[in-house]
Amino acid sequence: MNDLVKFGDVKRPYLGIQAAEDKFDAGDGAHIGSTAKDGAAAEAGLKGGDIITKINDVPINSWTELLGSVASYNVGDKLKINYKRDGKDQVTTATLKTKPAAFDDLAKAGSTGSSFERLGATLKNVDDKTARKNNIEGGVMVTNIKEDSPFKKARVSEGFIITSVDGVEVKNIEELRKVLSEAEGTVRLEGIFDGYDGAYVYPLNLDENR
Repeated sequence: MNDLVKFGDVKRPYLGIQAAEDKFDAGDGAHIGSTAKDGAAAEAGLKGGDIITKINDVPINSWTELLGSVASYNVGDKLKINYKRDGKDQVTTATLKTKPAAFDDLAKAGSTGSSFERLGATLKNVDDKTARKNNIEGGVMVTNIKEDSPFKKARVSEGFIITSVDGVEVKNIEELRKVLSEAEGTVRLEGIFDGYDGAYVYPLNLDENR
């Protein structure tokens, strides 16, 4: 509400980091895969390989928790960040920015993910541990959402796990690719967030970037 009054729209805070996708929910912190050169994290001295363990003294056990924590702050807020580097505890301070940082490899797929160029995000199959924990048979997690992409315009949040499209169950990237390739217009994405109760629904317009 404050953002709407002050700026006319909602300013989403950004640290400028990408997850180490093979350790997305490792349980010992948020593992950084890379940092953007113009991002708040890089300016604070963080780099790929670091593991964020606390934000303002609140423990962070996974990337999902980090996303939720950062989203609770405002642009311009200063965060005290505890992290590990080469097994040693470190502390730094980062000031949240208003614009998404630029990643040289934003459109590239990670070792365990797939990039749908037209949708503007990196997608990865949910691992068995996460599926069992959330009582689902599988799904596709959305990360690294580009600005002005269909996912961004649909207000999909990073960490969202797609479990069905228009009522058709989706357990992996190939099933998602097949369903979307046969769809037109706006589709209904249903899914969950790891560790959170309830189902979430987003209307995704496939014609945005065609």
